[in-house]
Amino acid sequence: MNRENAPGLFIASDARTQYAEDILTALALPAGSVLQLRYDDQYLSQPLRQSCVSGESVGRRFMLSFMSAMSSGRHFVIPVRFCRVVDTQVLGGVWVFRVAMEQYPALDGWPTDSDALEELGSRLQSDLSDGNDAPFSFARHSCPLVVGFGDNDAQSWNQIARRLSAVPAFGARQHFLKIDPPTLLTRSSALAADDTGTFTLTEENNHSLAVTYWAAEHDAIASSRLELSVWGEGAALVSPSQVPLKARYDSYEVMFRSLSISSPSMCRFDISITQDSDTSAGARLTAGAQLTFRLAASRRRMLARVSVSALAALLLAVPSMLGPDTPSGVRITIAGLGAVALGITSSGVGTWGRK
Repeated sequence: MNRENAPGLFIASDARTQYAEDILTALALPAGSVLQLRYDDQYLSQPLRQSCVSGESVGRRFMLSFMSAMSSGRHFVIPVRFCRVVDTQVLGGVWVFRVAMEQYPALDGWPTDSDALEELGSRLQSDLSDGNDAPFSFARHSCPLVVGFGDNDAQSWNQIARRLSAVPAFGARQHFLKIDPPTLLTRSSALAADDTGTFTLTEENNHSLAVTYWAAEHDAIASSRLELSVWGEGAALVSPSQVPLKARYDSYEVMFRSLSISSPSMCRFDISITQDSDTSAGARLTAGAQLTFRLAASRRRMLARVSVSALAALLLAVPSMLGPDTPSGVRITIAGLGAVALGITSSGVGTWGRK
């Protein structure tokens, strides 16, 4: 990668659990999904602050990297994910960045041994140091970490996970997740997220999500399980909501179905690897991610709804147009059919055929 075209830099450390888990989430999310990062104003470099104020930061590529907390006495710096800024806000002195996930960086030439990684991290932290007493800039307009895109998505993800597992903040018993974009089974094609990180599903279709996990040590599976949950209406899991882990690495296909709906709706999938709190293996960070879906009604059902509404209006109007010579029984029957059609419309044509 050319230094002139190098991206900006976002750094997340292990100073707080949430910061370290942001790294796990960034590693797990499918391309296009959005992650929210937060930085106090004092931790932005001046060039980035100016770029944010002018709006030039939106659309710009950044590298999200892990850096061990300076107070830990150990120095690790590991690139994790390329991302693109889709929105920035400043709220009471805190900058909020919404970033869309892009490719994984290629770390082929980076060491995997903890000591060698620490030696490299010491040099990189020295390069990142501002050399004065000002607060360290965790969000920067330029990035001195010159790495390119990985050629193979899964391989690049595993390279990053292996190096993070050598860092004490994560460790060899930490599980790492990778979630592929949802796939529409009838077409065997992956769905793409929009600019907000939302995937759009059409009703009454079967979908799948490929979830890959990896840990360096077999002890990581102790009392660990993959947990799945759906929040909101419009979709339901076909796969079990809890899957005990039986290996330190594997891939699991999550099956779900979009349901019939009468109007567009939203739902959220939570996917994580959790561990019983009383396990003797030791507490770990939670590897997980949230995916947002928009459910769109199909054109067929929308057409059916409009057609039934028009039929109801016609049937309700016919009795008054027939005149007094028409038998009352006929008019009552027609009005009754109109009332039935109106009731179907009110309850939602989109619920027909729900399983």
